[in-house]
Amino acid sequence: MNTTNFKNGIVASIGNGDRLVEDAKSMLEWERFPTSYALAILAQEEYAKALLLSLVDAGAIPWSAEIKRALHDHVCKQLVSVILDYLSPDIDEFLRRHDLSQIGEPRPIFPTNVLDAIQVICHERIPRKHERWWLDPSDRPLNQRVKAIADGGLDRQKQYAIYVHIGKTGEVCSHPSRVSAEDAKIEVDRSERIGNQLRPYDRVPGLPNDLDSEKLIALFRLLTGTLLPEDFNSYWWAK
Repeated sequence: MNTTNFKNGIVASIGNGDRLVEDAKSMLEWERFPTSYALAILAQEEYAKALLLSLVDAGAIPWSAEIKRALHDHVCKQLVSVILDYLSPDIDEFLRRHDLSQIGEPRPIFPTNVLDAIQVICHERIPRKHERWWLDPSDRPLNQRVKAIADGGLDRQKQYAIYVHIGKTGEVCSHPSRVSAEDAKIEVDRSERIGNQLRPYDRVPGLPNDLDSEKLIALFRLLTGTLLPEDFNSYWWAK
């Protein structure tokens, strides 16, 4: 398989995400908050497409009809954006993660929202044909934000930012004007952070050679059935 195609797709998706972010920022400055919000979410989806292609390029998930469908699946890409959001911390979150006073304390592979997003993607959006199982078998509830995204909540909010929603009796149920300046700015800032982190700069497009990428590749391989549990458990960070 020609990996150049994937790398070209990664670069093109990032570039289009950057364009959408610039448009979203312009709309924010012009106080067109609903349009800014919707464009910011679309930018995140393009960046998510780049991450999915990077995972294929890295051998974390196989190129298949299911993956091709996932590239057009808005909810799937919004779940991938949860991963990207974690990989692109703001300065306060970055300092918290690297707080020297916490050295030696046990840390999870990823926070529960990231783990849940990965598992929903692998179990529900790109389902495999053999037995499914959850990495965390406990009875804890699914992360609330991840569940809302998986249930289509974020995609509906994106639609509501574009269209007037009419109810069963003809009443106006939702109007784009309900999107606030704060709503739009939060998503624009999130999109900009993700784009800055994802842009390859002086390296080839795709996943960087770092610990988070190693974890992502192993988790996706485990949950899509190309890595045995005993091999996954051999990673030092999985113990």
